[in-house]
Amino acid sequence: MRILVRISLIVGIVSLLATTFGGAGLSQAQASLNASCCRVCTNSCACGDSCISCSKTCRVPAGCACNGGGGGGCGGS
Repeated sequence: MRILVRISLIVGIVSLLATTFGGAGLSQAQASLNASCCRVCTNSCACGDSCISCSKTCRVPAGCACNGGGGGGCGGS
């Protein structure tokens, strides 16, 4: 789960920087990061290889899904 949390933090930081500064390089960085995710969860939380409601507890091992920053408090493993 630590890797998933770190990926989530990186995605969130890149999204914030891209929104704040609007740089094309940052958008490319996020696109590159998203390419390593099988699914980007924007209104939910990553759980294994899929997305679940952030109010639920993820009970599967970390997978390829990534949090996209719109979930509102993921991490209730």
